[in-house]
Amino acid sequence: MADVVLPAATWYEKDDLSSTDMHPFMHAFTPAIAPPWQARTDYDTFLTIADRFSELAAEHLGTRTDVLAVPLQHDTPDELAQPGGAVRDWKTGECDPVPGRTMPKLVVVERDYAAVAQKMRAIGPLLDTLGTTTKGVTVHPDREIEELRRRCGTVRDGAGAGRPALDTANDMCEAILALSGTTNGRLATEGFRELQRRTGGEGLVELASGREAERITFAGTRTQPRAVMTSYEWSGSETGGRRYSPFVINTEHKKHGNPESPRTGWTPPAAHPCTTWCAGTRWRCRSTRSTARCRWSGMCRRSPPSWTR
Repeated sequence: MADVVLPAATWYEKDDLSSTDMHPFMHAFTPAIAPPWQARTDYDTFLTIADRFSELAAEHLGTRTDVLAVPLQHDTPDELAQPGGAVRDWKTGECDPVPGRTMPKLVVVERDYAAVAQKMRAIGPLLDTLGTTTKGVTVHPDREIEELRRRCGTVRDGAGAGRPALDTANDMCEAILALSGTTNGRLATEGFRELQRRTGGEGLVELASGREAERITFAGTRTQPRAVMTSYEWSGSETGGRRYSPFVINTEHKKHGNPESPRTGWTPPAAHPCTTWCAGTRWRCRSTRSTARCRWSGMCRRSPPSWTR
């Protein structure tokens, strides 16, 4: 049971976004009435808590340095530290503890707890230098940051001075739509271009380039639901008016990387005796001794090896 229960606004009393894999549209929630009585929108509640927390933190916490254990991430080169998916346990002596290889990375972070509320109201500066990464693919939203400054305004002072403002739920919705490839054609195209470069895939850029100039905004979704775009962030495709079809990007486009994790760009050994000829069969592979679909199918172009039932 919760110690504190806060009254929250319902769907028809706040600005918010809605989408699902079950349909390819982005919907806006818009308030028909203001939240009644003491109810507040989720975003206003979070801001209020952040304000009070920061006020207390100025006296009790201040600025501190923390050491974080950052897990080795999926769909990044970190996965190469665990070949074949085998995780050796350094705590039981199976290997030496090496940060970033056999154990999580150790990262030093400075936290200004008194500035939490100020930072919550602004888009941070790391997007300018590091970009934004989803499933191991990084894109650089420099144009979008400038657009959000014009659309949402700029923070005047404090920790977020000069950054795009996130003062309202409306601002946050605009930021989410601007920074996602599913609602920003330029970022979707950039992400597929990077994915195609890394994996050697074919035809990936064309999945998004037809809508490269298109941007779905929160104001636009208030007018009518907007069809989302095919993005490197997902394995499904809506290109050409297609209804959402999961995993088809992995199966319909030639990729020369590992099909189980195509974004690593890892290529199977040339000597592996597999072929696309076996992909839809239940032949037993003499190399793997398995009747399951071969994990290399779709990449190797060698002639059919010896197979048995």
